Amino acid sequence: MGFFDERFRQYDYERGRLNAMLTINGILDKQRDEAVIQKQLPLNIEKRDHHSIQQFLDSSHLNHASMADVQYENRQLAYKRVKARFFAFAKDAGIASVARFFAWNFIVRKTVKKVLVL
Repeated sequence: MGFFDERFRQYDYERGRLNAMLTINGILDKQRDEAVIQKQLPLNIEKRDHHSIQQFLDSSHLNHASMADVQYENRQLAYKRVKARFFAFAKDAGIASVARFFAWNFIVRKTVKKVLVL
């Protein structure tokens, strides 16, 4: 949901940092295994302390965020963008205007509004 709100981008960034640290720490832990040493080059770095990032993520209210947590105005803008893209795509595909109107109003619109919680 980072496309909708800066708070989510910050959360995703920190989540990515944590995942990378955990992966690298796991590799460093396995470097003591002789079978692993023979298959990969050693990493010449120290293990990273990931606890401060873990605490930030654990305390974040975005852990269980949903689309309803995104600002309403951003969801409305996304809706307008999806609608415009749908009509442009359908027109480029050669779908008649009546069929585009029907497809949007009776098939697609309801799903888009449900996903965006509008």
